[in-house]
Amino acid sequence: MLKQMRSGAHSIVLKFLLFGLLLLAFVGLALMDYRGKLSGTYQASNVATIDGEKISSVEFEQLMQQALRRQKMSTEEAYKSGYPAQYLQNEINSRVLTKNVRDLGLIVSNEEAAKQLQVMLAPFTAQGLDKKTALQTMLYNMGISEGQLVESMKAQIGVETLMKSISTGIKAPPQMAQDALKYRSEARRAEYFTVTADEAGKAEQPDDKALEEYYKKISGRFMIPEARTLAVLVVDAKSLGLSKDPTEEERKAWYEEHKDSYKVGERRVIAQLVVPKKEDADKLLAEAKTAKNLEALSKGAGKGISTYVRSGEYTEAETPTGLSDAFKAEKGAVVGPVETPLVFLIAQVEDVKPASVRSYDEVKADVADAMSAANDSGEALMKRADEIEDLIASGKGLEDIAQQMKLKLTTLEKVTQNDLAVTKLPAADQIFAEGFKLSKGTISQRLDAPTGEFVIVEVRDVFPAQEQPIAKVHADVLKAWNAEKKSALLDQATSKILDRLKMGEDFDNVAKSLGKKVSRTEMVRRDEHAKAAAMMKGMFPALFALDKIGQVTAIGTAADGATILRLADRRIDDAKEPRKEDLEQLRNMLDHAVQKDLLEQYRMSLLAKYNVKIDNKVLDRISKPRDENADDSGAN
Repeated sequence: MLKQMRSGAHSIVLKFLLFGLLLLAFVGLALMDYRGKLSGTYQASNVATIDGEKISSVEFEQLMQQALRRQKMSTEEAYKSGYPAQYLQNEINSRVLTKNVRDLGLIVSNEEAAKQLQVMLAPFTAQGLDKKTALQTMLYNMGISEGQLVESMKAQIGVETLMKSISTGIKAPPQMAQDALKYRSEARRAEYFTVTADEAGKAEQPDDKALEEYYKKISGRFMIPEARTLAVLVVDAKSLGLSKDPTEEERKAWYEEHKDSYKVGERRVIAQLVVPKKEDADKLLAEAKTAKNLEALSKGAGKGISTYVRSGEYTEAETPTGLSDAFKAEKGAVVGPVETPLVFLIAQVEDVKPASVRSYDEVKADVADAMSAANDSGEALMKRADEIEDLIASGKGLEDIAQQMKLKLTTLEKVTQNDLAVTKLPAADQIFAEGFKLSKGTISQRLDAPTGEFVIVEVRDVFPAQEQPIAKVHADVLKAWNAEKKSALLDQATSKILDRLKMGEDFDNVAKSLGKKVSRTEMVRRDEHAKAAAMMKGMFPALFALDKIGQVTAIGTAADGATILRLADRRIDDAKEPRKEDLEQLRNMLDHAVQKDLLEQYRMSLLAKYNVKIDNKVLDRISKPRDENADDSGAN
């Protein structure tokens, strides 16, 4: 069974977990909050079921829209690219992996989640934000609580731990490395000559009428782009005039008033070993009861025998049923092995911490966060956003709103989409995306900037794209005509040369008849990148795309001419001993590829285990653009 199920670490981590820690965090867990609310409100068809758990079409679309906002992708773009199907598969993968970890009883501490959180906050802090503001910004932008974020990260870490335990020690067969080395060490030699565009013939010059007809076909290349005047309202913490940090006395007073919230029950510091085989688990358990050091035991056992899960603090409620004995045991005790459907768990109680009230010094930072959260910028921004949206709904424009609320309104006069690169406003990409999609006189919804602000854009004026008169772009149109005709002439000449060679004419004789001298490369291997760089543009990949000695192909453009290329010789150059580091890199790459394949099989086994079913009719309906699907809101 282990062989069947051992199929998911790097492949799933790369294909699905790297879809993002945030995907699992904000889709896998946050979606559970929506499930109860939506299922009780709407009679919706189900797009998928997982182990009997339904994903309704309403719930799925809610979650997908949240993901689109985070990725700054419009609904129209999502439908055109087939995003709904991709998103559903990622959602299913996240759920089955999280469900599998929970079924196995793997637990992850808050400390481990906190370490991962620091990694997530790094892009924000790199921009100069302090950690508290960075966290508030991230939570505000994603619309979840800190508790949801921590729980989802713990689930993610549990998945990664399981994947590592499954894939550890998986190696590619030695023969695979040898075959790959032969492929890399194949050497080839080319013969070639070049025909220039001028030698292919002279392009016929058009009269005025012909050029005008040609211009009608390509006039889109010379259009004056559409321009718009946009009004942009930016609302941030500074514009709200938020107060400074509370004083030490105010923090202490808060702590005394909310002291009950800092009570903590009894906690256990627990470390774990994840062991795939029963015999290994029994052996490690016996050794652990004497050695009392799970990390050292795991390292000493060798690769693939076990995976060490670092210790962390757990309350009784956080301890899975399978490891409940660990919460009852004394300090230093080792319990297990606990059998799960896939692995065996060994746990050690490293410390027992009695129930207590945390002191002010212990929770000083938490007190500051709590006080800030009660009146923080995120909450204030959302409140102001609601007020502005109410005013917009009542018919007021941004200029009136800015005056009423004493906010700054920025006007972008007659900008084109090319001006995005020089616009310094926050969420500039969203501003331009919405500003060039809405009609004149309309106002966008709130656009959330990644740095915590929100912006609203109003389209003041629209200047449509204009076709320029041919007299203004005559020289450029004539240049395009000549380039197109020269390219056609070169294609014709090249085709005739290739036909002659394919009919059996000698390569040197064909070149000679055209007044050309054949050039010949030295033998060059696939892995000799320096030599490849020295060859003419496109020659190296074209040479190794040919199958047999004597085959010919043509490469190039009208600007550079066409190079007629022939595969003159090929051999396996195995006399050259590969460098040790190159060989190691190749083996690692092949090991990784095998692990990916193994883990994909593991993913497929989980889909079967949890009886995953997708209703493609419902998915197809969701995947249609809204104007095509406007009246199709009923259940299946």
